[in-house]
Amino acid sequence: MSSSDKNLHTSEFLDPEATAPVTKKELWGFYAYGIGSEPFSAVVMAVTAPVILETLSSLVSFDNETGLPCDTSQPGYRCSFYMGSLYLTPSSFALFVGALSVAIQAVVFIGLSSLADHGNNRKKMLLTSGTICAVFMLLLLAVTKPALYWLAAICVIVANVSFGASYVFYYAYIPTLTRYDQEVIDVQNSNATEQEKFLVAERVGNRVSSWGFAAGYAGAIVCLAISVLIILFMKDSLYRLQVASAANGIWFLIFNVVTWKLLKSRPGPPLPEGESYILYSWKTVFKTVSQAAKLSQAFIFLLSWFMMSDALGTIVHVAVLFAKSELAATQIQLFIVATITPLMAGIGCVFWMYFQRFLKLRTKTMILIISILYLVIPIIGVASIYVPGLFSTITELYIIGAYHGFLLGATQSFYRSMFAEMLPVGKENEFFGLYEITDKGSSWIGPLVVGAITNATGTIRKGFIFLIITMIIPIILVLLVKPEKGKQQAKAFDNPHYNQQVQMNNLSEYKL
Repeated sequence: MSSSDKNLHTSEFLDPEATAPVTKKELWGFYAYGIGSEPFSAVVMAVTAPVILETLSSLVSFDNETGLPCDTSQPGYRCSFYMGSLYLTPSSFALFVGALSVAIQAVVFIGLSSLADHGNNRKKMLLTSGTICAVFMLLLLAVTKPALYWLAAICVIVANVSFGASYVFYYAYIPTLTRYDQEVIDVQNSNATEQEKFLVAERVGNRVSSWGFAAGYAGAIVCLAISVLIILFMKDSLYRLQVASAANGIWFLIFNVVTWKLLKSRPGPPLPEGESYILYSWKTVFKTVSQAAKLSQAFIFLLSWFMMSDALGTIVHVAVLFAKSELAATQIQLFIVATITPLMAGIGCVFWMYFQRFLKLRTKTMILIISILYLVIPIIGVASIYVPGLFSTITELYIIGAYHGFLLGATQSFYRSMFAEMLPVGKENEFFGLYEITDKGSSWIGPLVVGAITNATGTIRKGFIFLIITMIIPIILVLLVKPEKGKQQAKAFDNPHYNQQVQMNNLSEYKL
């Protein structure tokens, strides 16, 4: 990289708005996007979309034993249908649609990964992606008969891809909102040690991240309540789910307007001369990956998130389809679980934040504690294969849903915050794009594998074996990460003199 290229990434080339101290008004603009968007994840993708897809496909399916039309009111029903030459069960169809949507996301994220680092694109792309997601939620109303199950799948795929794309830009605001927080600015201008500065930035980043998640889950709870009211007052058991999805789309659009009004653009430097946005994004991602040696700690951490995010996403997919196919849960019961989960997630975000502060634990320690606690869920799922009566009631589902929620928000928040601390200045969107690629690039694996297991065995329970594996590996990887070393590597990323010193320190470590 030439010196002129390096300078493009320094604060000297940033618009004054990019480096202005963060205000409470701007933070509320950031939180507003979470309030508007989180219901898509917690309501639509967690409940309505998989149930819509599973129900539509079951209505064109036939019982595997009798050959009669599928009777979904029977617990543990075994039905299948042909989509072209593909032989599918309703549950595996819903899982495969989810897997396809996140596989497409990975490609889209690469194209967007560095776009918001240059020019005044970050806020525009955030709101544009969110709007597309909301519109395709509304388009689910166009699916008026079971034969249009393929149209519902298209709506879900486009909405999910757009939602994930928007989070490339949403996540990228966190290091900026942390760096220009007044508390961080003050300590950076003080005589504090590098360790003290690091701890203040880490604490502020955790606060922004945790309250952002908590605000999102609060929005999800409100939308879940709205969705339950729709289900109670509408008679058509399937179409009311589509109406509930559309209502969440309207909610998303409303809070997009709030974000547009309150959140600053935080523009970056101009694109290097002669470069195009799309090609530059691809080149930048490949260059970033090729420079993994400079950021070894961040990349080990990304690999951990690759596995953990897949496990978390798969739990959500499996739980809803498990409840419907194995426990014959009603729509109201599914929404009760869906309400419990974000409610406990919001509580969990705040609880674990204060737990960390009270015990003065590092973010890495918090991730390890919560990840180990998460293993309880797949262990119970595997045990239910061999222990008759275990995990066979709706009450147990409620308990598991509450436990999952209590850990979910904190897991996402601490992972995101720890990663933000290991990013080079001026490369936030590029690396958070890679974070999203890692997240969504893995999130198709779990649904695909569990879908294949379900197709082969006729039961979704055995998918919990796969979940245990995908939760143990990231725990081992996080143990290998050294956050302070990651921070040093971030500073050395475009600074050869600093990098030489870091390399000397690393050599001394190996000698020890």
